[in-house]
Amino acid sequence: MKKTLLFVVSLFILTGYIFSQVPEAFNYQAVVRNSSGELIAGQNVSFKISILENSESGNLVYAETHSITTNDFGVANLKIGEGTVLDGVFSPGGWGAAPHFIKVEFDPAGGSSYVLMGTSQLIAVPYAFHAQTAAELMGGTLWTKSGEDIYRSTGNVGIGTTTTDEAMLHIEMNSSVEKPQLFLEEFENDYARISFKNTSNPTKYWTWAGLNRPDNNDSRMNLWYYNGTSGKDIISVLGNGNVRLSDELHSSSTGTANMMPFAYGHIQVSAAKNGCTSNVGTVTNLSTGQYRVNISGLGTDYTAIVTPNHGMSFLTGVVIGRNAEYFVVAIWDTRNDAYIDGGFSFVVYKP
Repeated sequence: MKKTLLFVVSLFILTGYIFSQVPEAFNYQAVVRNSSGELIAGQNVSFKISILENSESGNLVYAETHSITTNDFGVANLKIGEGTVLDGVFSPGGWGAAPHFIKVEFDPAGGSSYVLMGTSQLIAVPYAFHAQTAAELMGGTLWTKSGEDIYRSTGNVGIGTTTTDEAMLHIEMNSSVEKPQLFLEEFENDYARISFKNTSNPTKYWTWAGLNRPDNNDSRMNLWYYNGTSGKDIISVLGNGNVRLSDELHSSSTGTANMMPFAYGHIQVSAAKNGCTSNVGTVTNLSTGQYRVNISGLGTDYTAIVTPNHGMSFLTGVVIGRNAEYFVVAIWDTRNDAYIDGGFSFVVYKP
C-alpha cells in the first residue's frame, strides 16, 4: 500500500453562536494525498482526534473517532465534537485555563489502525469566547440575541479601529479593488442593494442597487427612489460607461432650467432618421427644403435649435412652423435665395 500523506489546509473554525454560547463543535479540514502527491478522492478514511492538556504528551481530556469519505478533491471535513466519543466530555468552555493540544491520528483504509499525523496546540482565539466571555458579551449591555438574530441598541462598533466616536459603525483598513472595506454579494441573479430611510417618513426610502451581467451594456448601478406609493430609477450608470437620467438635470446656478434635451437627432436629406431619441416620430419632406418632425409629448412650451449638416456657411436652418405635436424645419440656400433639400441636426429643450 502506498504511504498516505495528510496535508492540513485549515483548522479550527468556530461554529454556532460564538456570542451566546461555547461552541458545540469546530471544523477540521484536511486534504489527503498519497506519496506521489495524488489526491485520495472518494475513499472512506478514519480519524482519531484526541485533546490533551498542558503539553503534547499531557493528560487526555477528550477523544473521538470519525469515519468519513473524502470528496472529489480529496478533502475530508470533520466537526470535532460530533464524532464517536471514546473518552471524556467535549467541553471547550473549560479549556481556556490551561494550554490544550490536538492530536490527529489517521487510517487511510478507514479502519482503526491509526498512524500519528501530528500534535499541535489549540490556538486560544476561538476559546477566548468561553463561558465567562460569552456571558459578558451577552450580559444585556452589548449584544442581545433574539431567535436567529443578534442586535445592539446602544454604543458604536469599530472594525479595525478602537476609535468609534465618529460613526455607529467605523471600518478602518487599507482597501483595494479586490478587498474593499465593505462588500455586498447577491446570491441570486438580482441586484445587490443598500437602502436609506428615516423614521419620520418610514414609507419612503432611497436604494443603491448594483447588478452585474455578462454583457457590460446590461450591468448597472441604479439610484432608486420609492416615494411611498411607487418607485423608479433616478439615475443609472451602465457598465459601458453610459449614464441615464429619468428626468431633468438642473444646475444650482441656472435654477430649474433643464440642462437635458427633450429630444434630438440627425435627419438625412431623404428625411430618414439617424441617431434620434426614441420620442422622435415620423419625419416628412413636405416640399423642397421643408421637413416636418413629429415628437411624442412635445407640447407647446419648447425651444428647437436646428443646424444644417456639413457646416456649409451658405445654408441656414430655421423653424418656420410649430404646434404641440411637431415643428417644421426649412433649409435655405443663401447663395440662390431658395429652399433646398438638405440634412440637418436638431435639439429640443423644454423648461
